Amino acid sequence: MKNVLILGFSVTAEAPGFVEKARDMLGENSEYALKKVGLGGLQPYHLRQWRDERMVGFKPTRVVSDLVKHAVRLLRRPPEDYQKTLQ
Repeated sequence: MKNVLILGFSVTAEAPGFVEKARDMLGENSEYALKKVGLGGLQPYHLRQWRDERMVGFKPTRVVSDLVKHAVRLLRRPPEDYQKTLQ
């Protein structure tokens, strides 16, 4: 079983949303277990402190970070700052 954590913000938190649609498309016998965590009201750089504690217990083999739908992209932060969040 491959554990996939989908980490995003309010759009990710919607229920039913795109994660549930992906589960339906994969089907019951999929080799992927999808878990979503949607953080309404937070910014991507908050993930730096928060990310590791949410992975405890689930131990994802992959993490999908849905960061592009967030208005933080309008802040025009330097690319180096975004890299800190993804490390």
